[in-house]
Amino acid sequence: MTEHYKYLYSYVLSRVSDFHDAEDIVQETYLTALQKRDDFRGESHIRTWLCGIAENKIRQHIRRRGIALSRHAEAEEEIPESDPDRLIAAEELEMLRKSVADLPPELRECAVVSILCGMDGRDAAEILGVPVQVVYNRVHRIKKLLRGKLEDHMETSLEIFSSLLNEGMTAVERTAAHFRQFYDLCDARDSEGAARLLLTSPVFASDSAMAHFMIMQQCDMAVRVMRLGKDDPVTRQLASLGAQEFRLAQKLGLCGILDDDTGEELPEHFFYDCAAQFFGAVGDFDMAREMCDQSKALGNPSDMKYAVILEDAGRLTEALEVLENEAMRDGITPYDKCFAYNHIANCHKKLGNTALELKYFLLVYETVKAGGVIEDKEAFAHFHAGDAYAVAMTYAKMGKKPEMMRYLAEAVGINPQYADWARGQAVFAPYREDADFVKLCGTGDGKMFSIRG
Repeated sequence: MTEHYKYLYSYVLSRVSDFHDAEDIVQETYLTALQKRDDFRGESHIRTWLCGIAENKIRQHIRRRGIALSRHAEAEEEIPESDPDRLIAAEELEMLRKSVADLPPELRECAVVSILCGMDGRDAAEILGVPVQVVYNRVHRIKKLLRGKLEDHMETSLEIFSSLLNEGMTAVERTAAHFRQFYDLCDARDSEGAARLLLTSPVFASDSAMAHFMIMQQCDMAVRVMRLGKDDPVTRQLASLGAQEFRLAQKLGLCGILDDDTGEELPEHFFYDCAAQFFGAVGDFDMAREMCDQSKALGNPSDMKYAVILEDAGRLTEALEVLENEAMRDGITPYDKCFAYNHIANCHKKLGNTALELKYFLLVYETVKAGGVIEDKEAFAHFHAGDAYAVAMTYAKMGKKPEMMRYLAEAVGINPQYADWARGQAVFAPYREDADFVKLCGTGDGKMFSIRG
């Protein structure tokens, strides 16, 4: 059975997207196979039998990791290792998915849009930004390449792809699982690795509008967290992918998508707000403004996202005017008011007005601490610590040590990771040898702020 290890490892890794988890699952698979070797009757290929065992181990792993499968209760049933037709279909599915992922980028994008999502030539051309004839030519090349790889399996695989792809996990859950390495790559500032992972993610999203929308959000996060320049090659890749994924999500339909936390349908303007933020991050401010206008047309009363776009564009005075009006708008929620204050503080920070920066960071801190902004205790602690840390950084910049230590101690008391982050940030560099700072935060270089935090 060891001759199938490499194939089995690749199969499992494509499902769990974590090297260590994949190794553990493969080991568990081989252990179970050895224990059940007398049950193998040769009705299917041994590799198919092993994949069936691995599939059950993957499902158990997903359940242990807390991924909700309750909406798909029928998918909770384990695949019997003795069902050769079902297992052969699952193996063909995995072969197809891997073959699509291995296609050249322009063909892979076309395969996702045209084959996996079922878009006709005209819609596919609009999403991909190419003429219709180019789409037809690419589909022809894709099928020729896939037929060369999959041989007799291809037609069967294409037929079963849609049904089997959604078993066990929804497309959203499957795409999220594929992103598991994304956060580590961003933390390590591995922009090329994060981009490579994102570029293959549409294969896992299948025909789910929400999953493709999520990919756009991840592109936005990658650009913002890694602070790549607008002309960086990786930024250009992510800008192209994110724009394509949003267009695809639009075609698939952004209505009727439920919020996982509340179970309520997300308002359509929410998607355009997020798209505006993405286009602002990648420097396409005309498209960002268009998304803001669309959001307003769909009933969004807030100009907050437009203000953030102005901030991204460096038009800070205009951004401040919009944000200050937003903070005073009738009907604004306490959470949105804090959001406006936070961005006002950031604008003043970029303008070099430290006194006003401090004023608004303190307003955020005091408003959140007073209660009524965030009800969930864990979320409240997360924001409270972050707000205290922002105030501490501002006092550090002003050279006011007693005030800095007070707020920094509060942040570290809630979340000890802030001690590491403080040691790693330049604004605290003058205090690294200070006895009070060392007592609170320790010594060493620390580390940059993690997007997991």
